[in-house]
Amino acid sequence: MTSKDMLVLPTMADKKTWYAISQQGLRMPHNVVSYDNFQLDQYTMDILTGYFRDELNSVKQYYSKENIEYLTSHPEALRKNFHGKLKNGRISWGGNGGRFRYFSDIFVDSSIDEEYKGSTKDLNSILQYEYLREQEDMKTEDGIFNIRKLRDDDNDIDGFEYIRQRLDKFEEWLNGDGLNKLLQQKVKSMVYAELKAVSKDGNLKLGNIDENGQFVPTKIPQILLRQYAELFKQQGLPVNTNNVYMNDNINDLALSLMTNHVLSSIISTIEMEKVFSGDPAFYKNKFKTKQMKFGDKFYDIDVVNEKHSDKIKRLGALLSPGQKIKTDYSEE
Repeated sequence: MTSKDMLVLPTMADKKTWYAISQQGLRMPHNVVSYDNFQLDQYTMDILTGYFRDELNSVKQYYSKENIEYLTSHPEALRKNFHGKLKNGRISWGGNGGRFRYFSDIFVDSSIDEEYKGSTKDLNSILQYEYLREQEDMKTEDGIFNIRKLRDDDNDIDGFEYIRQRLDKFEEWLNGDGLNKLLQQKVKSMVYAELKAVSKDGNLKLGNIDENGQFVPTKIPQILLRQYAELFKQQGLPVNTNNVYMNDNINDLALSLMTNHVLSSIISTIEMEKVFSGDPAFYKNKFKTKQMKFGDKFYDIDVVNEKHSDKIKRLGALLSPGQKIKTDYSEE
């Protein structure tokens, strides 16, 4: 269906009911990639960068001085799970609205900057580190002085000054080609993980990983691979469209197929939550504490232990309502 530019909605575990959206002008990704050149097209990159910037702007709005000041003076506006709790006149860390939803691990294997000594940490861990670091600095006069310099008003320190500064730095780093590179690396990492999963022994085994680390398909239906053989042919690449398993670049055909499957899943999930189920930050996640080293100190950082379980159990009403999807929620 995605090959025909249909947006397949996320499917529940029972697989009994599923739906797709088709509309004139709706276009799904049709990338042609290879192990030698994993490069997503500009249309796909525009979609992904748009998603990331939406998410970054949402997190920045959550920590904005105006929003924190409003929530502090209007505690009735605080929403469970989405906002941190009000303690001693200040909003505390912990609200899902102040965390990245989809792109927390955008750095993948990339070093961030010298402050983190090249270690890999996700964006949410870094934000919590900034919060904890500010809590420590608020205990000293010098620390308060340094925090105060980050404000351009005379209002009280709210505890998120360091986070706002860090988000501004994220916005500087994650711009232009730098952002495109990180997004492509994230997608590539997800694709490789999927290929590894369908290489394991079991009912879902569709092929093997060869000595070069490339996925060699053995059980993927030819009709699926043939679609990408046609795309390769349109680009002037030598390919056999009759018996695709006879192609020397069969690995690249499978890689392209899985890449577009992963991209379609990303788009489907984000669009579904934007339009129907709502911001995942309103749902409960389960966390565990993990010690992470920043500089020469260790900090207790919240790490997601179970994600989306609260959301998933509520999606049945939307995605598996029976024979006919419910589209009218009026009281009539």
